[in-house]
Amino acid sequence: MYKSATSPPVRRALIGNSANVGKSTQSTRRPVTKSAAASEAPAQSRSKWRAEIVADDKTKRVTLILMFPTYGGKDRCLRGPAERRENLAWVRKELLGYDAALPGPAAHDCEFIKRILDGVALRPLIETHKPGFTPSGRGFVLGDQMLGDAKDGYWWRDDPDEMNLGAVRGTKSGWDEVGKLLRHSSFISLAVLAMLASPVLKYVELRASKGRPRAPLVSETATFNFVGRSASGKTLALEVAASVSGPPNKRSKWDFSRRGAEEYLESRNQVGAILDDVEKHIGEYMKLTQAIAIVTQYVPEGSSKELSGIVRTKGLDRLTWQTFALSSSPLPIDKFVPKVRTDGEKVRFMDLTLPPRSGGGIIDAPLARVDRVKFGIETAKKIELGIAVNSGHLMPAWIEVLLAKDCSDDFEKFRDFFVHLMVRDRLRSGRSRASTISQGP
Repeated sequence: MYKSATSPPVRRALIGNSANVGKSTQSTRRPVTKSAAASEAPAQSRSKWRAEIVADDKTKRVTLILMFPTYGGKDRCLRGPAERRENLAWVRKELLGYDAALPGPAAHDCEFIKRILDGVALRPLIETHKPGFTPSGRGFVLGDQMLGDAKDGYWWRDDPDEMNLGAVRGTKSGWDEVGKLLRHSSFISLAVLAMLASPVLKYVELRASKGRPRAPLVSETATFNFVGRSASGKTLALEVAASVSGPPNKRSKWDFSRRGAEEYLESRNQVGAILDDVEKHIGEYMKLTQAIAIVTQYVPEGSSKELSGIVRTKGLDRLTWQTFALSSSPLPIDKFVPKVRTDGEKVRFMDLTLPPRSGGGIIDAPLARVDRVKFGIETAKKIELGIAVNSGHLMPAWIEVLLAKDCSDDFEKFRDFFVHLMVRDRLRSGRSRASTISQGP
């Protein structure tokens, strides 16, 4: 089963725990109701009761959130206006509507709810649906997982769910066994590295200072499109990439509106965007050519279109993101657009053609002296089974590495080394062509 990592930050009291409730350690908190003794909730459920006050990162609207168990054994979440927290009867009525495991009777319920609300810290958490580094660069919001100083200041907007960004399944060591198999596929390795590269750009930017200014690590991001026939393994590349930060089947459809594409990209800020196969586009919102144009420009552009003041009053804000993206298609993207794409468009949305299944498909680096087809099928199956039971571990482990040490200088050195190699190879290629031309036929 997937485990959702949503939990109250460490600075918050574990509400409902009898070791914490009613003690003098809560004297630093301001009660939101009149003081009175309260009954305990059922012992098997009281440790699951949690409360938070959160402020929306865009609207700044403050909301009361109660996490609680039901008598049916489910974990639920109640959201309501923060100003209603004084109305214990209203809170109780809402909770009963979800079959909350309240101690009863009514008077005891209200006193128990009072204790929960009295345990909430004064400063609200920032509620967000946008992953990424915190402004300090010392924390990271990864959906259900809060890393570094994000634990003390942020709340993920989605209710706990196994499909959330940051949800984990299995073990890190289990995913590492999958990782060992990626040496047999340059394509899947690239897909994983594109996800891990997504937070690096902001990471380097946040480590600039007056004494050490930094230019952007790269000029812009891009979308990598895996091209291959059926059974070549292109879908597996997307699934492994998704398993880096959550469930392997968490990816977006190609049928999106312009605003939908913007919202999706912001929701994948600094963790990598993953689009399903192009051939699944059905044209519900726009033609495929327009959808391709939006992805080509929006991914590297990093922001939504400018909005009018009237639109902003309706709650639509300008969105931003910084991420690499992946997609797949049965044919090169040029086959889906009516006009020849420019070089710039090809760089922003580049095709990576997979070998056919007869050549091993996406498993393009098999062991020596083996049947490429058989080895490819067996290795792909091992990878597929591995990520089915182990996912969501690699991205948080990578972020922890970045938070533990300043690697920004190393990233700049790697970039400069790569650019040097590319320039050298192009110069060699140019000299070779010039020599051939000068020699004549």
